[in-house]
Amino acid sequence: MAGCSCSGRYHRRSRLSGAVPARTLRVWLRGWLTDMGAQIRSLDSFIRRLQAEGAETPFTWLIGAGMSVTAGIPLARGVSERIVMFEYLLSVAGKRPWRTETTSPITYRADLLDFLDWYEEENGSERFSLLAAEAAEWLGATEPFLGVKPDEPKCYQLLFQHLLQDSTIHHKFLSALVRRARGVNLAHLGLAGILRDYPEWGHTVFTTNFDDLLLKSLLTINHTARVFGDMQSEDRPSLRPSYPQVVHLHGRHTGYRLLNSREQVALVDPGLQEGFKRHIADSHLVVLGYSGWDDLVMTTLAEWPSRQTLIRGNVFWIPFRSEATILPEVRQFLDQCPPGRVSIVTDESRNLDADQFVLRLSDALSRDSGGFARYRSSIIQHAQEQHRFVLGQLKLHVGYHPSEALILASRALDALAGGDEACARGRLDAALAIARESDCPIEIVARVKLLVGKFFMHLREYEAANQAFRESESAWAGTPATAPDREQARAQAVKHLAECLFLSGELEEAEIAAKRAISRCRYKVHGSEEVTAYANKLLGDILLRRGNALGARGPLRQARNYFEGSEDEYGLAITCRSFAEAAFRLGDFEVAAVELKQSAALWRQLGSTVGMSGVLLLSSQFAHAINENGWAARLLEMRAGLHVSPSAEVDGAQCIGDV
Repeated sequence: MAGCSCSGRYHRRSRLSGAVPARTLRVWLRGWLTDMGAQIRSLDSFIRRLQAEGAETPFTWLIGAGMSVTAGIPLARGVSERIVMFEYLLSVAGKRPWRTETTSPITYRADLLDFLDWYEEENGSERFSLLAAEAAEWLGATEPFLGVKPDEPKCYQLLFQHLLQDSTIHHKFLSALVRRARGVNLAHLGLAGILRDYPEWGHTVFTTNFDDLLLKSLLTINHTARVFGDMQSEDRPSLRPSYPQVVHLHGRHTGYRLLNSREQVALVDPGLQEGFKRHIADSHLVVLGYSGWDDLVMTTLAEWPSRQTLIRGNVFWIPFRSEATILPEVRQFLDQCPPGRVSIVTDESRNLDADQFVLRLSDALSRDSGGFARYRSSIIQHAQEQHRFVLGQLKLHVGYHPSEALILASRALDALAGGDEACARGRLDAALAIARESDCPIEIVARVKLLVGKFFMHLREYEAANQAFRESESAWAGTPATAPDREQARAQAVKHLAECLFLSGELEEAEIAAKRAISRCRYKVHGSEEVTAYANKLLGDILLRRGNALGARGPLRQARNYFEGSEDEYGLAITCRSFAEAAFRLGDFEVAAVELKQSAALWRQLGSTVGMSGVLLLSSQFAHAINENGWAARLLEMRAGLHVSPSAEVDGAQCIGDV
C-alpha cells in the first residue's frame, strides 16, 4: 500500500494494532475507491445532498429510453425484437399471422400497424415464442449480426442500417411505436413540474428519445417549452431561457431527422454539441435512463477525463433499474472520470426506475407546496378548464353543443303529442346518442333522462320510464353540490318516478319515492315549493289507492294550501278532486260535494274537457254509493255529452252542485 494515494487518516488507521473490523474496512475501501472512480450513492443520500447544497449549481438533464418505458414505449432491445420479427415474417418466412386472409400482396406500410397490434396481443403465447425463436436463429446466422447480442446498442443500429434501410419505413415504424404510448408517465409529468416551478434547479433537457412525452407533460400542466433538434437549424438552446428547453439529439418522431444507424448516430451536429457543452459547463449533469451510445453525448463526455472544466459540477448517473444494467464500456468510462465527480445513484430497497427517481426528487423539491400530488391534480384541472372553454365557445354554435340533446328530446315529446311516434323515437335516439358522449355535461344528461322518462310514460312503457327517471336522479347526484337547482331537480326526477310507479301499480315503492321527493325539497330554492306541492298531491293519491284516506288528507291539505296561495288553478283543480275522494271515503259528504263543485268550476275556467270528465265520473260514483242512482245516471250522461256539447261543462258543474 506504500504507493497508494489515500489520505493520511487511512494510513493512521492502518497502523492500529489488531485486526481491522470488517465494517471499518468496507468504509475505508469505499472511500479509497471513491477517489479512484464512480461512487455508488443511495437515492436518499442524493436527496440529502441536494437539500443541503441548494440550487447553487443547477442541473442539466440528459434522458434516454429508460425514461419512457413505463409509458409503453419499448427500450432499444424491444424495438430490435419487433424489427427482427417483422422482417423475418415478411421477408423470409412469408407469413402474416396477423391476417386471416393472405391473398393480398405483402407491403411494409399496409402490414406494419396490423403487425404491431398482433405483436402486443400475442407476445408470450406459445405460438409467438416459436416464431420469436425462429427469427432469432435467422438473425444470428445473418451477416453482419454474427456474435452481436440483441440487447447491445450495436444490434439496434445495425438493424436500421441493414434491414429497415428505407428511411420512410423506419420513420413510420418508430412513429407507430411512439404513438402507442399509453400517455404521459410519472417520470415525464414530475420532470415537467420541476422545469415549470423550479427553473433554478435546471431548465434544459437533452434527450436521445424520439417521443414528445416531455412536451406533452408540460402542455398537460398548462406550460410549454422550446423544442430543438427537429431539423437542421441555426437556433441553439439558451443558457438563460424564459421557458424550459427540450433538445432532441437524435431527432423527433414527428420531424424529418431521425438518427438510428451507427453512421447516423456517430454524426455530430456541431451546433447541438456546442449547446450541450455550454450547458454542462455551467451545471451538474443528471443522466436518467440513458445507456450510453457512440453518439454526440459520449463523444463529448469522453473529453472530461482530460479536461475537467468540461462540467462545472458533478455527474449523477441513474441507471435503468440497477447498477448491473450499466454497459461495461460505460462503467469503465465513468471510473476514468475525474475523481469524486461521478455518482451512480441507486436504491438498495428496490429497482430504481425513472418514475421512482423523479417522484422522490419532485417531492423533495416541492414538499412545502404539496409535492408531486399537485402535478397529478394539474392534469384534471387544466383539462377541465380547457373543456369548459370549448363548451363555452360552442354555445354560439348550438347544433354542436351538447345542449342539442335537450332540444331533440323536447322535440321528440312534441312529435309524440302530435301522433308521429316514428319521428319522435328518431329524435329521442339522437338525443340519447349525444347524452352518451363521455364529455356531455352531467346536468344535460340528467335533464335528457328526465325527458326520456316522460316520453316512455306517455307511451305507458313504465319499465323504461322508471329506468330513465332513476338514471336522471343518479345523474343529478353526480353534479356539484353547489349547483343551485340540484336538489330541486333530483326531487323532480324522484317525483316523476313515484308517479310512474303509481301508474304501474307499484304502490309501496311509489309511496317511498314520493316521500323521498318531498324530503329532497328541504332546501328552499326557487321552484322547490311547487315540486313539494305536486309531490304531496301524488302522495295523497297513493295513500288513497292504498286505502288510507285519513293519511291522505295531510299531504293533500298541504298541496291545496300551496296551490291556493300561488294561484295555480290546475294544481288546485286536481287536488280538490282528490280531497273530495278522501272526504267521501271518510263519510264527510258535505266537504266532498264542496270540493267536487270547486274542482268542476276550475276545470270549466281552464276549459279542460278531460278534467271535467274526471270530476263527473267521480261524482257519479259518489251518487251511486249513496243510492242516488238517478243523479248518478244523469252525471254519466253529462260526462258522455262532453264529447258533443261544449255547454255540457256548465251543466255538469251545476249538476254536481245540485247533488
